[in-house]
Amino acid sequence: MGRYRKTLIAQFSEAVFLLARYAEAKPASGVGQVKAEHHAEIFAYVPSTRRFVRLTHTRGAVMAFFHDDATANLVYVAARDVVLTKPEPDQKQKGVLRQASVSAFHLSSGKPHAKPVLFRNARSLEVFFARVNKRRRLVAKARSAPGRGKNKRRSLAYYILDLNEGTRTGVKWAKPRGRRLYVSHGETVASGSDVTGVSADWGDEGVAAVFRLDASRKTITMPRGLLALRSSMRWSGDKSRLAFASRPLNECSKKRGDRVSSVFVVEAATGKVSRLARTDAEASPYWAGNQIVLFAAGAGNVAIVDVVSAKVIGKLKTRVRATTWLASAPHCEQRP
Repeated sequence: MGRYRKTLIAQFSEAVFLLARYAEAKPASGVGQVKAEHHAEIFAYVPSTRRFVRLTHTRGAVMAFFHDDATANLVYVAARDVVLTKPEPDQKQKGVLRQASVSAFHLSSGKPHAKPVLFRNARSLEVFFARVNKRRRLVAKARSAPGRGKNKRRSLAYYILDLNEGTRTGVKWAKPRGRRLYVSHGETVASGSDVTGVSADWGDEGVAAVFRLDASRKTITMPRGLLALRSSMRWSGDKSRLAFASRPLNECSKKRGDRVSSVFVVEAATGKVSRLARTDAEASPYWAGNQIVLFAAGAGNVAIVDVVSAKVIGKLKTRVRATTWLASAPHCEQRP
């Protein structure tokens, strides 16, 4: 292994992984076989060097990804060819991913898996890890397009994926555990796993006005008008701090200030809460090491904050809006 790759692998421990676009995404439109222009690849942003490192080379075909801590893999779905049908009156246009692939970038080796698993003519793909035959396996839930003649029904199938061999094996059923991706021609959804070490009487939408840190037994009460969002909660690498976003209690308020979300950090040992920022975006925070937090800051930007000083130390400027799970970052603008 070369010196550059060894250095790169070492930097992954502090990196934040982003879906970065080099041009604005253009959804597929028209009728027939068309190209979906995502213009996106997976990058690692390394705070200590203030550099982006490109990890995938798919000609901009990456649609979505998630980071699996257990296998040190960035699992992603890539697709470019789409077949669109003429929509019926008062109905949404339907599309088929003519050729999609599931692959992964292995952080421990600094290399992508050489053999992606291909899917043809899929309405949608859902990718996740599950326990199958007492083993943790990567699974794809594929919904295929309706066939012709006697085979008009859309079929739903589950497959165990082997990214080393580029093969898939059918399985009757599998239950998702942890993070998962849902991808179709017009929608991508990445959902996270529930945070551990935090207890609360969570509402139906995963929000609470009060929660408890199990290890230190500290109770955290949210400021008036705000609710803690469970899906946004993430521990720092050393579990000394918990970062999370809030949701307004009244999202339909006529007052703009009542609709603003916030990003908070809690010291696990003391229960001290610090507000890092207020933002209009869906600002799920992500850790880069134990002291740096990144989150969507509205208007297509991602803020880089030092949680000790509570100061913005940099900003990833983007052309398209950053979302809670996938961020877009053509270039980085750092403050001295």
